[in-house]
Amino acid sequence: MRKSLLSLILILVVIATPSFANGSSTTSINTDALDLSTVEILPDGITPIVIENQTQFDEFVKAMKTAPETIEEVSYLKNPNLISSYSTNGIITYYTSASKNLGLGIGDWSSTKLKLTAAIEIYTSGSFRQINGSTQWTNLEGYTIGLDWTEHYNSSTIQNGGQSIDVSASGTLDYYLIVNGVIKLYSKNMNISLSYRVY
Repeated sequence: MRKSLLSLILILVVIATPSFANGSSTTSINTDALDLSTVEILPDGITPIVIENQTQFDEFVKAMKTAPETIEEVSYLKNPNLISSYSTNGIITYYTSASKNLGLGIGDWSSTKLKLTAAIEIYTSGSFRQINGSTQWTNLEGYTIGLDWTEHYNSSTIQNGGQSIDVSASGTLDYYLIVNGVIKLYSKNMNISLSYRVY
């Protein structure tokens, strides 16, 4: 009974999920190019990527093996509300972030990024500035169908007597696929970091 119910759910998922491109279905896709594991039940909220033919799978493999490791330019944003609320004790909070393109480069996934954000607390007195610490977190941005990010670790290290800070995070990015009518999982460990200087 459980097996037939699982088969019915899988059939419904295949019908309702997006794929890379239009193409004829096949049950003979060779997946040896990637280390895939089989998944019996999808996690809540995950809609898998349907791979319909060998060409689509080869495109996915190429994207995984050529994904850039470069970090986009760090952006800085000063939050005026926090500055106002901390004005009495001289603490200013800056939000800064770095994004890593996940490198799929296929259809809607072209804009998918892993983003690291840090809220950095800076003590100010006249012209003096010193970093007190930060709170940091990661998230996915853009088109995230079929993807699931699990952050395992984040940290910050204050350097140069409070004049700079290094922030980093690591985790696992999971890609849920349907290949040959079976739910498959491809996982990549990823790191992301940024540095901020007061001056």
